[in-house]
Amino acid sequence: MKRIIVILALLSVLLGYGCNQKSDSNQLTESPFIGGTTALVLSFMENAPPEKVFDGGNDPFDISINIKNVGEYTIPTNELMITISGIKAEEFGKTESDFTKKLDVELKGQSKDSTGNIIPGGEEFIDFSELNHRDSVYGMLTLPIIAKACYLYGGTAMAKLCYRKNLRNTETGQCEVEGTKQVYNSAHPIQVSEFSEYVKGTDKIGFTFKMMKMGSGEVYKKDLSDCKNAAYEDKNKVYVIVETGEEGLICRGLREGPSSSEGYATLRNGQAIVSCDQPADVNYDYEKPVYISMEYRYEQAITKDIKILHAGE
Repeated sequence: MKRIIVILALLSVLLGYGCNQKSDSNQLTESPFIGGTTALVLSFMENAPPEKVFDGGNDPFDISINIKNVGEYTIPTNELMITISGIKAEEFGKTESDFTKKLDVELKGQSKDSTGNIIPGGEEFIDFSELNHRDSVYGMLTLPIIAKACYLYGGTAMAKLCYRKNLRNTETGQCEVEGTKQVYNSAHPIQVSEFSEYVKGTDKIGFTFKMMKMGSGEVYKKDLSDCKNAAYEDKNKVYVIVETGEEGLICRGLREGPSSSEGYATLRNGQAIVSCDQPADVNYDYEKPVYISMEYRYEQAITKDIKILHAGE
């Protein structure tokens, strides 16, 4: 009899575990976003550039950059620039301006349709043609070809705020004001984490969230024309818009914006914290989403070595 009881107890635990696992899985699928921390994937096309070329101006080659948008932000036309560096343009029969090109089409981000299917983002190419090392070298020379992408990007985070008719009442209700809240992020290199809500008074709630740079690229103000000539004060700046759909929202940690709920946040050691106050004099309990939109200019690079060989006589 005891053995049967033990078996039934174990089955109960396993079933409970299975139910909890299913519940956790359902929680994860509630996100309206695809999610991720990558914006673009850059790569050199095969043999463009090649691993080896000859000197003397008789071995032309191309550089071709493949660009895939795996984030959820659509890059507008002419807002993505590729610059080649690491080699001197004149030594390869080009000018400095030849080594910079903009993508003259829109590059769509990934998206999720109404049934949850993922629609892939856009893919494009930028080509630099007919490079040709003009001078002679002694034996062999290895040089790095660096392709830097500077582009406008951004994303959105969402969490739910709890509004209570009686903010003094800490008993369990339709929702809980105090505590850490689940936050969902779209796919891009800056993510919102550690979102928490709390009571600020009898008719006011507050919330705080942290933004973290997850990618290895550099962040700049969104309205720059390029990343190369950015001033120190233009670095690590993310333009943030916080929207609750309610009046009276005031946020701290944002600068240079037209209202108290939008402006630039400064990343320090890759992080920034924003705190907001929201009037909440309501007649009943309910939950409502808060949206955090971010825009910035982002720079990332890829590198490939090329060997310049002496062609001889």
